[in-house]
Amino acid sequence: MPRKPARKQHILDDIGRALDRLADAGQLLRSRLDAIDPLEHPARWSGINDEIRALDDRIAALRGEQQHIALAASELSPLSTAELEALRLAISDLAELVRVADRVALVAEAAVRLADATGTAIQRIRQHRRG
Repeated sequence: MPRKPARKQHILDDIGRALDRLADAGQLLRSRLDAIDPLEHPARWSGINDEIRALDDRIAALRGEQQHIALAASELSPLSTAELEALRLAISDLAELVRVADRVALVAEAAVRLADATGTAIQRIRQHRRG
């Protein structure tokens, strides 16, 4: 079955270009910041500087995520679509089991408490019969 790595790479390239545009926007903000006198307009200068820092931080985080995705995509590229779907289903099933496991543990704890209480009741009944 033919794989579509070119399509995946195309999407990653598009994301990279979008991040480049965000970096360009950051440069425009820096140019705007340079035109503002921080002594005459401290609040305005500070606000734009905060925007630039936030944008830079967000871009860095997004680039990191893009690299993780690119790495995962390159590692998964040898897999066929059917294999990827099987992997996705297995992960989904495991996630559901993990979610349900908490309930199962609660049921098991309740069953142990019931068994203990039943055992105590049986002992008491036996003692009462003997006594």
